[in-house]
Amino acid sequence: MLKAFQLLARERPGCQLWISGGGDQVELRAFCTAHGLDDRVTFFGRTSDTMKLDLMRRATVLCSTSVKEGWGLVVTEANSMGTPALVYDIDGLRSASKAGGNWTVEPAPRALAERLRDIHDLFTRARSDYDAWCRNVHATTRRFSFDRCYREFLAIIDGRRDEEQRRAG
Repeated sequence: MLKAFQLLARERPGCQLWISGGGDQVELRAFCTAHGLDDRVTFFGRTSDTMKLDLMRRATVLCSTSVKEGWGLVVTEANSMGTPALVYDIDGLRSASKAGGNWTVEPAPRALAERLRDIHDLFTRARSDYDAWCRNVHATTRRFSFDRCYREFLAIIDGRRDEEQRRAG
């Protein structure tokens, strides 16, 4: 992510990057210092759920650059805040991203930087299109709820049970 942001920062001086989450950030901070990004990258560390959702709500885009992911829950969370996502095109993130109308990109910093440039341009030059994208990703999250998933799961189980009873019948 930082390598992609470094490329973007050269052309878009107003861009900021927020990094949230646990883990050792010593190397990340050293990269920022070495490349003159200290004043443009904010490290929040591990945050409360409330703060995490607030950051997602205020962000222009959520980037997830994991190279291995089971399901990109963070994408759905950002979408529920009205924030679109740009993610690496890997199995778990691809599924979560396409479900919400987000964008995927090959897992490479240069490709990520190019798509971030596109999103920045959309945000600054075609704001009504960007706002429509935000409304779309937010609307798609209404399809996801525990109660609905549970009902659908039970219908599948009940259908299989009925099929097994007919076969045994």
